[in-house]
Amino acid sequence: EVGPALRDFQGSWPRKLQEEGAWKRVPVVRQLGRGLGESYTAKGIAFTAPEEVIVSAELSDLKPGKGKLPDVVRFRLCARDRSKAHPCCWAGGISEPVPLTFAPPRRPPRIQRILSDDRWNLSFSIELFKANPPPSPIHYLGIEEEDDTDSEEEEEEKELAELRTANFLPEISKASWEDGKLHFMPHGYGHRMVTMVQVRFALQSSILPEMRKALEKDVLDSDWHETSFVEIHSKNLNRSSKCSFELPTTAELLDSGVYVFQVRVGNGKNWSQWSHTSKAFLFQVPPPVAPTAASLKVQRPVNVEVISATAARVVWGDFKPALGLTMLEYEVKATPEQGAGSSKAFPPQTVTFEHRFRGGFIEHELYNLLPFTYYIFSVQARYPKVGSRMWAGQQQSEPIIVEPAVAYQDPPTPMPVLEQSEAVADSMSCYTVIEYPCEEEGMQYDLEYAHVLGDEADTAELRSINSLWRAPVEVKLIDLGRSGNAGGNPQPRWRVQLPEITNLRNDVLKLALLQRVRFRLRARITPEGSTSRWWS
Repeated sequence: EVGPALRDFQGSWPRKLQEEGAWKRVPVVRQLGRGLGESYTAKGIAFTAPEEVIVSAELSDLKPGKGKLPDVVRFRLCARDRSKAHPCCWAGGISEPVPLTFAPPRRPPRIQRILSDDRWNLSFSIELFKANPPPSPIHYLGIEEEDDTDSEEEEEEKELAELRTANFLPEISKASWEDGKLHFMPHGYGHRMVTMVQVRFALQSSILPEMRKALEKDVLDSDWHETSFVEIHSKNLNRSSKCSFELPTTAELLDSGVYVFQVRVGNGKNWSQWSHTSKAFLFQVPPPVAPTAASLKVQRPVNVEVISATAARVVWGDFKPALGLTMLEYEVKATPEQGAGSSKAFPPQTVTFEHRFRGGFIEHELYNLLPFTYYIFSVQARYPKVGSRMWAGQQQSEPIIVEPAVAYQDPPTPMPVLEQSEAVADSMSCYTVIEYPCEEEGMQYDLEYAHVLGDEADTAELRSINSLWRAPVEVKLIDLGRSGNAGGNPQPRWRVQLPEITNLRNDVLKLALLQRVRFRLRARITPEGSTSRWWS
């Protein structure tokens, strides 16, 4: 209110200027500029709005005293000369409540991770006296108070211990409101009018060497970056004068970066000063933690059981996810060891799968491995939808040769039997009867033959190398057999037809050689088949 008319006015104004709740004159009013008057039309008549002026209303400085300090004011205009105005115009309308100023949060923001299997974000917690009154008696920002650091912040310090030891993390000096402009600012001053908060952040370091180098070369900057405003609702407040809110999704923070944060409060038009700087915080989802061999009570964290010459079963302890997460994604890899004289590199076998954490042991099988080859089996994990895409917590087995510890028996040897049917008229036709099982212990067999070349002094291995194994023209089941030649269970009998050799009737030597054949069984190898069962 401007002018001396207030002193003599005997209307609705209290007579005592210092009376609590009374309207008081603004000591200093300075004109800053001219406003824009807006014209309007009412009932077909054009009206020109009066000229407006922009002023600054300088109120008295706040000084410490007893009782509560006002933090919100309203303004109104009163006529400077009442004789020139109608009594209805002596006092104008009342403005909206205007907060004088906002006290910044007295402590740095506390930061926590909000983790779920589908998303993650940062949650900020500050002291805000919006739902509850400020502390009484009055506490001032310039008077230091003890901060109750909780165990979670201590865990965050452990995450950055290595960076501090290596001097990769700048030290943040402890800030104070003492001897500053806000020394006598009461805690929570103006907080009841706060409707918004804002966060700003600055990159300090990183756990990744490449990001630290980018900071040194100014490829990445360490300046302050402000986020968008966050509106405060009743759901953000609790009974202990705490306000919690999430970091806006528009904030572009880099994974594995180390950041510091500041918060300010206001109503979108006026803002408090920025709070003190928070402790350094690692912007990262904590990776899954691999269990140790001691915690699992085993000699090695990754154990391998060879199923066959081409398959193995890997067993390891379930990785522990961060609090709030349950889904894990595993990568199981079998890497063949390359010999010193080996010129050919074989690719590793890898399989990935998702798994819900339950603790204990996990097992998974790998197929299509190379027989008689040493492999190193490794396991590592990450989260399917959140966090870094880098695998973490790799654990390895000792070199394992892919060959069953107990070899399976060789396939049965096919045995020629005397054919009891009538002789074939054409002596040049090649028929014989063989008994053998076509399947044994889940393994199926095919019959092969090869001509015996060379004399009987040659070893069986040499004769096999110098001969070519072929499939017969026809193999036809005769019956399910009788008792075997050496006793035992009956074996199926098969009539085997080989290619005719009538075209060699005049070449006695070749005819004699080609009439000498051997038979063997070849296994139809599956990935689980043993190399010891390839041939009879």
